[in-house]
Amino acid sequence: MTALQEKADDADFVAQCQSRVKALVCEAALLPVRVDRDLERIQEAARLYCLCRQPYNDKRPMLACDHCPEWFHYDCVGLKPPGEEDDDDAVAPKDFRCPACCLKAGLQYIPQYDLPPASLAALYRLGAWMSEKAAAAAVAAATADWTGRFHT
Repeated sequence: MTALQEKADDADFVAQCQSRVKALVCEAALLPVRVDRDLERIQEAARLYCLCRQPYNDKRPMLACDHCPEWFHYDCVGLKPPGEEDDDDAVAPKDFRCPACCLKAGLQYIPQYDLPPASLAALYRLGAWMSEKAAAAAVAAATADWTGRFHT
């Protein structure tokens, strides 16, 4: 018989172990850290959104794409953000398709306002999963639309 088996058969030793485990569980419950809740909060704080790949910032309004699970800053996708008095639902397009979903569907993304150059660069990077020809055509269309506003 091994030493561990002998201890497992010792009722006093088992009772001491159970008592110690209960004490540790009670101590853990008193710690100011809740792993499940804090882990979720940390994961959320580290999650990146939008074409700009930035974490959530409550000072920059966002809208969800109706065709994918991604969220976008209004200004990054060429939309006017809601004002302080505006209701997000009243300002957001009724069926918002983000630039990435437009690229995937072969549609031209037409923003209400200029897309920032960083967003155009992100669209170009997003196009990497497409065939080079399709990506080039989609980016060229978006760029032509964007730059065409300055030449008209």
